[in-house]
Amino acid sequence: MGRHTLLILFAFLFIGCSSEKDKVIDNLKPEKEGNYSFAIFADENPTETDYYRKVTDVAVSLGDSVSNRSVFIKNEEDADEYKYDDIFNIKNYPLIIVFDSNGIVLKTHSTSELEQFFSD
Repeated sequence: MGRHTLLILFAFLFIGCSSEKDKVIDNLKPEKEGNYSFAIFADENPTETDYYRKVTDVAVSLGDSVSNRSVFIKNEEDADEYKYDDIFNIKNYPLIIVFDSNGIVLKTHSTSELEQFFSD
């Protein structure tokens, strides 16, 4: 009986983690099909950096098809409802995640890869 209880406990834990990730993705992805949203995860405020400017330039070049740009700073994560490091398995910063209406379409540390993704 103990094995079954442990198995059920792990199943609930897995379902809880999966549903939390799904909830976060639903909050970050655009509602409109054909649109994108960008999330930058950083360990310090990136808004005055070339990295951030390059991401912003790509977003601006897409015009109205970018419905949201968000920045999440690790040091301020304690104030957030979610632990993004765990949810998105973030090991290095900064990280860009691009979402479309179906979910994650790109996860990269490279602004060049971001530019390439939208130039194809």
